[in-house]
Amino acid sequence: LHLATSKGHLRIVTKLLAAGAIISGDNQGWNPIHRAAALGRNDIINILLSHSPSLIDSQTKEHQTALEIATEEGHQSTIQL
Repeated sequence: LHLATSKGHLRIVTKLLAAGAIISGDNQGWNPIHRAAALGRNDIINILLSHSPSLIDSQTKEHQTALEIATEEGHQSTIQL
């Protein structure tokens, strides 16, 4: 799920979620929504949130939310989601 998100493969992310993929964090606490926010992938953010709305509040080990990451990367359309 992390790799598909990092590569921007919406179709694969959707299939993995439908197959029951577990949304988990890596060793830095980044889960797929953090990666999608860093890349400005609103389509992937939307599918992740529709699958698990609580991801909106998830934080990395550095206590960053997806919104904070999108802000740092300058993704205005992601910030406005």
